[in-house]
Amino acid sequence: MSLINKQTGQTAREILEEMKKKEKNNLKKRIFRIDHYYFDDSKASNRECLLIEIDKTVEELSEIIVGIEFRLDELVGGNIEIQFNHLLEILEKLFEAKNVKEEYKYVLQKTDSEHDGEEINYYATKYDLVNVEVIKIDLYFNWEYNCGDRYKEILAKYSSVDIDKIILSFKDEYKKLNEEFKESLKLAGIYVGKKVSLGDTFILNDPKGELNKNKYTLQVGTLGVGKAIHINDKK
Repeated sequence: MSLINKQTGQTAREILEEMKKKEKNNLKKRIFRIDHYYFDDSKASNRECLLIEIDKTVEELSEIIVGIEFRLDELVGGNIEIQFNHLLEILEKLFEAKNVKEEYKYVLQKTDSEHDGEEINYYATKYDLVNVEVIKIDLYFNWEYNCGDRYKEILAKYSSVDIDKIILSFKDEYKKLNEEFKESLKLAGIYVGKKVSLGDTFILNDPKGELNKNKYTLQVGTLGVGKAIHINDKK
């Protein structure tokens, strides 16, 4: 027998469910900012980044994103990062993500590179704002974090017909972007190599160029598994 509130006519279960609903509504909404540290300035970052709402944990979304990137690298190859509009399309169509950038555009300047948040882990930062919690996932550090021992596992997990179909629909765009990228490298006197050789010198972070004075030095960036950039040997 259910107890009934004489004033409202509600049962105890209905009252409890209403309390839970109110409690849930009082919780801050969480949205994700998908960004990349390679943007030259905060204006570019705010313009290009994604703001999405999705019913996933930080770890789940991290894996989904890098799984999509691994499939892109496997199917299309080249040296171009995933385009933000392509990532958004896949997340919307296959993972029920919602684009909320227009609705929450006011959080952009509060969560860009000029503002420090609370570091959650290697690739994610939390910004606890007045009415919303923003979790920023950096694509570069997310890739670095996940491309080690779990690479094959994640690649296999996200090797699906639906994901592959959407990625392959972008293939011509990435082919064009890669051709433009290679041409820009040629103009700069560098070329893209497919493999890293034994004995190569690795320069991972040299903003002042002090370590790269030798034109034969090999530079390696995040260009996909087993790819590298080499300085041209003019001789």
